[in-house]
Amino acid sequence: MTQTITTKPPTSAELVRHGSAVDRAADQYRQGRAALFNADGRPIYAPDEQARREAALRDTLRRALTAANEAVTAATAAVAAERTQEHDLVATLTASELERASARRPFIQDDVERLPAARFVERCRAALESGSRVEMVLHHREASRLLDEWKQAAREGRTVAGGDQLDPLREVVTALEAHLVDGSRRTAADAADNAAGVLGMRVGRIAWELLGSGAQYMQQAEQVTRR
Repeated sequence: MTQTITTKPPTSAELVRHGSAVDRAADQYRQGRAALFNADGRPIYAPDEQARREAALRDTLRRALTAANEAVTAATAAVAAERTQEHDLVATLTASELERASARRPFIQDDVERLPAARFVERCRAALESGSRVEMVLHHREASRLLDEWKQAAREGRTVAGGDQLDPLREVVTALEAHLVDGSRRTAADAADNAAGVLGMRVGRIAWELLGSGAQYMQQAEQVTRR
């Protein structure tokens, strides 16, 4: 029987350690490459040997960058999965709550379509104050969907009706999640997300600076920071 081994995604602390390793690798690359030239800037070794040594330095740096980039990818995927679970809070409702939610959901969806954005944000705040899990979960679901649409429009440079309520909507979604999602899990996910963004940008910057070909790393960094 084949045994499946599950690898845990890197924590924020592990991502910070990857960052330190990348910095060390970058320093070693700079020092190693400087040692290949004399005071006049001329290569010390014959062309073939010079090229071999420079390639070895690049390979060592690339290994560190690739390891860090893989950690960023793993952390980003784990955070995305965690937040997908948060956004699907309907699955946490009991059977009786689901029955009530099924009856209430069309009315809340109608509110999203019919009401001005500011009024819908007020309805979300009222759901939060009510303490009803059904109301909070349903309003969180619809508010999160609307927030994702507005954020996508902002990235594409499009204006949407009610878009001036982006910040209030984001705040009420966060407040609803604080009541509905385990706080320690959210804190860990946010810390990993932030660390992944910082590490991704560092990897991309070093790749461009020292290797002059950091497109694959910068693309990853941009995907992280756009969220």
